[in-house]
Amino acid sequence: MWASIPSLADLLARQFAEMWQQLDRPRGFLLVEAAAGTGRLAGPILEFAQAQFPDFYRALNYVTVERSPARCDQIAQRLSHYIQKGKCRCTIEIPARIPVGCIFSIELLDALPVHRVLQQRGTLKEIFVTSDGKVFSEIPHPPSASAVTDYFASQQIALKKASSPKPAWKPATGSPKSPAGSTVASSSPSKWP
Repeated sequence: MWASIPSLADLLARQFAEMWQQLDRPRGFLLVEAAAGTGRLAGPILEFAQAQFPDFYRALNYVTVERSPARCDQIAQRLSHYIQKGKCRCTIEIPARIPVGCIFSIELLDALPVHRVLQQRGTLKEIFVTSDGKVFSEIPHPPSASAVTDYFASQQIALKKASSPKPAWKPATGSPKSPAGSTVASSSPSKWP
């Protein structure tokens, strides 16, 4: 992915500029990149916006959000030109107030823990993927951690009968199998240990 950063940055900068235009060109536009890593994407976005969309660039204030102090230091070094001009800043928290702008992230959602669960005969089960070498299948088992069951209980989540969602992937041969007659949910609570 890193070889395509300039192209991705150009596309994102165009999209953000279009959003700004659709919002009637507000004087301030806060662009918040969650899990900004080392700032490899922020620099090219700011550079492209400055060169191709100068009016948007004047309104733009870019915030990189990164929890790692070492990465914040790398961001500060990589984006020092923009930080000195007041166009960018690094913080460890998403701003509490974003009057006009956009929050985005490239890999943050991929890193969140997700448990796909279902309810069979009144019992919570977690869905695991298995393969016999030819076909991928989904199989229900007891949850991998008691925190899954505890979370559903503490939040008073009751699963309702629904059709199983189709997976976004398909195996090379055969098709994935979901447990018949089951209630399925994907869950990613922020308070799981």
